[in-house]
Amino acid sequence: MTREQIEKAAKDYVMPNARISPLMESIAAKEGFIAGAQWRINSVWHCASEKPDKNQLVVFECRKTYGRGYSVNFGENYDLLKNVVLKWAYVIDLLPERKEKTK
Repeated sequence: MTREQIEKAAKDYVMPNARISPLMESIAAKEGFIAGAQWRINSVWHCASEKPDKNQLVVFECRKTYGRGYSVNFGENYDLLKNVVLKWAYVIDLLPERKEKTK
C-alpha cells in the first residue's frame, strides 16, 4: 500500500462526509480514524476466487472444522488450498511501509 493510495482513499472518504460544524470535529475525527483503520485492514485482502502470484509469500485465511485458521506460504500452494480458502493477502501488503526520512 503506497502513501498515494492512502491519500486518495482519504480524499474519497472526506469529501462526501465533510463536516461544517466545529462542534462535530471530534466526532468526525473519531469516525474518520475508525473508518480509515477499517479501510486499511480490509484493503489488502483478496477474494478466495482470485488467484495469488505464485512467487509471493501469502497469508491464507482458511475454513476449519472449528473456526478459522491461517496458513502462510507461497502463492503456488493456492491450488492445494483453494477449496478451504476464505480470503488471502500478500504478506508484503500487511507490513508497514519502511521509508525512513533522512535529515
